[in-house]
Amino acid sequence: MKNTTTIHSRDWLPGDLVKIKSSLWDGRSHESVGIVLQYPADDEKQIKIFSEVSVFDSKLGGVRIYHGYDIELISSSA
Repeated sequence: MKNTTTIHSRDWLPGDLVKIKSSLWDGRSHESVGIVLQYPADDEKQIKIFSEVSVFDSKLGGVRIYHGYDIELISSSA
């Protein structure tokens, strides 16, 4: 019997609780927890290579745009 892994994917939804792991311009790592506010981060219809998500960052105390590869789902909004 083979072990199989199923990968589920969905779009980010407003209210999703996420873990943020990114690096700053000077090479220092930034880790925080945030809440997704809007996906995609802008109203442009052009498809970008790396998706951008607007997230309220609890450590910085404000809204910031992160790439999809910088955030990880902790708890979904629905």
